[in-house]
Amino acid sequence: MPTFTTINSVELNFKGEFEDIEQQLNLLYKDSNIQYPKFFKMNQLCKIGFLAVEQLLQHHTDLISKTKPSSVATIFFSQYASLSSDHFHHQSIYYNQLPSPSVFVYTLPNILNGELAIRHGWTGYNGFFDVLDDENTDLILETAFVAQPFEYCVTGWVETDMLHQKSFARIKLLKSS
Repeated sequence: MPTFTTINSVELNFKGEFEDIEQQLNLLYKDSNIQYPKFFKMNQLCKIGFLAVEQLLQHHTDLISKTKPSSVATIFFSQYASLSSDHFHHQSIYYNQLPSPSVFVYTLPNILNGELAIRHGWTGYNGFFDVLDDENTDLILETAFVAQPFEYCVTGWVETDMLHQKSFARIKLLKSS
């Protein structure tokens, strides 16, 4: 079985009304001097995950850029996945409005994996898993490694929970051996 060493980790936490969190994420994006216009099309889950990964990689760009694109995996976990986006999509239908593409195109949780792959050119294993807790995450990482070995893995929890008014990302950069 593979072993994984944590190279770096980042945690972002926001609490408050959905719109307030959205504003805070947009401010963090602007303060980070990241140039990625598609950021504003992303849902909140994707935005917080994207920003956490960008912070995670800040001091490791050389390490990752020297790695074959097929050797970088992205594996994320969430309990609620795209539920907040589903809520807005349902509301637009309920009120007989035409849903905006930003509500239904950029809503799937694995959009985060896709946007990171596009931005960084990664072609390795990617997955977004809807799980209740941390209990099976190590098994999922090991299974992914066996299915498609990777040298580095960007992984962790990404969550947007409208009910409890919070959004967070706990992301790690792992090296396999």
